[in-house]
This record gives sequence, structure tokens and C-alpha cells, in this order.
Amino acid sequence: IYFAYKNELRKKGIQVISVSEDFGDQGVFTVVLDAMLAAMAEIERQNITMRTSGGRKQKAKRGGYSGGNVPYGYMCVSHSLAINPAEAEVVRKVYALYESGYSMQKIADRLNFDGERTRSNGFFGKSQVRNILGNKKTYCGEYHYGGSEWVKGEHQAII
Repeated sequence: IYFAYKNELRKKGIQVISVSEDFGDQGVFTVVLDAMLAAMAEIERQNITMRTSGGRKQKAKRGGYSGGNVPYGYMCVSHSLAINPAEAEVVRKVYALYESGYSMQKIADRLNFDGERTRSNGFFGKSQVRNILGNKKTYCGEYHYGGSEWVKGEHQAII
């Protein structure tokens, strides 16, 4: 933090002068102190990242939502996946059409014809349909985070 504040002050033309040690811009220890403080800040940043990542992995092992893009058909409520009823109906329709032999493009065309819209209020295309079909395990109630294995999710299944 010292290093960050010192740099911000330096950018504004403010010089930091210590009354008890010779750590000012002209001091012999300035370069060493700045390097040590920068290294300590980087170590702390890495420790925070490691602790956060570890916690997310543990939550994911239990099937809990650990962040990232929320799959279409769900929403994030209190750090957990919850069914978005309107989107869930679209997901069910996609799987029903796919199982009836529709191609991804034909499914997209049908969704658009029926007035369905993506989360960003756009038209469905083949890629959105592919993403929904690619999330089948999630829609069946399983969950994984990053490279972890699939486990029974804490969220409710859509299909």
C-alpha cells in the first residue's frame, strides 16, 4: 500500500519525506525499500488470489455456484444458482426441439419466430443454441468449476 500511495503522490508532484529515516527520493535506501514494498505487495496479492480461488474450488466440490458466467436458464441469487422461470422454459423448448430432430439453426429460427429473446434481448442464433445444448449437465443438476470434476449441484435441475 505504501508503494501505491507513494507513486500516486509522486504523480501529483508530492514528495514523501521521512523524518526518522532517510527514505526520501534522495535517500540511499529508497530503491531498496521501494523494491521490497513492491515485492511484499505482490506476495500479498498472490496470497489473496490463492485463498479466494481455494474457497471457490471447495464450494464447487460441494456443488455450489462458484462464480463465472451464469448459464442461460438460471440467475444468481445470494451467490447461488436459481432458476429463471422464463429462460428455463426456453431451455426446455430447445431440448424438446433438439430431441425432435431440429438442427441448431432451425431451433434458433423457431425461438425467434415464437418471440423468444436472449438475455440481452437479441435474437437467438446457432451459437446461443449450441451453448444451451452444451450445458446439459448443468441443466440436469450437475455442477463444475474450472477444470474440476462434475458433481451433484446444489441448484435445481431444469431438465
